[in-house]
Amino acid sequence: FLRLTEFATNQQAVVERELLLRKTLEEARSQFGANRFEEVLRIVRNGLQNFPGNEEFADLLQQAETQQRKLEVRQQIEMRIKEIRVKINREKFSEAIDLAEKTLVTLGPNTDLNQLLTSAKVEIAAREKKRVQERSFGTIRTLMESGKFDEATLAVQDALKTEAVESFDPRLQRLAEQIRMHNTKPNRNWHRQTRHFCLPGSENMPSWNRRQRRKLRVQPRTPLHR
Repeated sequence: FLRLTEFATNQQAVVERELLLRKTLEEARSQFGANRFEEVLRIVRNGLQNFPGNEEFADLLQQAETQQRKLEVRQQIEMRIKEIRVKINREKFSEAIDLAEKTLVTLGPNTDLNQLLTSAKVEIAAREKKRVQERSFGTIRTLMESGKFDEATLAVQDALKTEAVESFDPRLQRLAEQIRMHNTKPNRNWHRQTRHFCLPGSENMPSWNRRQRRKLRVQPRTPLHR
């Protein structure tokens, strides 16, 4: 009778242990399906303490550790993306580019990170180009205001050659038109220097020229004798 009782007790323990194993595995798999990997790890580690060497627990442990690492990486990337967007909104493009590049190296490739990095690079390139354009236009205007139109013409040509400005930029077209109009105007200094060289009969003719004019007066014709 004692042996029978012991046997029944052992069988009950085996059944209960099997039920505990099934229940623990089901709970771990349920948490895994809900992406609660930290909870899965806790359950599985407890399960391995009660069932050392169990292959199902070991397999779940490995999968949960892998997924937890991926989840942590995604969370870190999402946090970095927020930081990068804040820097871009504050126009701190160099800092945004530096943070994005470091994140890609340490946490691996990510489509959203790549897009932000590209956007920041495009923006910083556009702003640098705008600064170069403003410097070029400033130089051209300064030369024109100083009356150095030949040098201003060379500055325009240099800006186009180096692609600092675009030929279709209306600002450049206006400056080029002003230079062209200046170059086609008569030379005012030449007029001032030569205004005394007037035709005979002009009131502005100098005294020595009036004397020459008297010499050039036509004498009356002498009538012919028949």
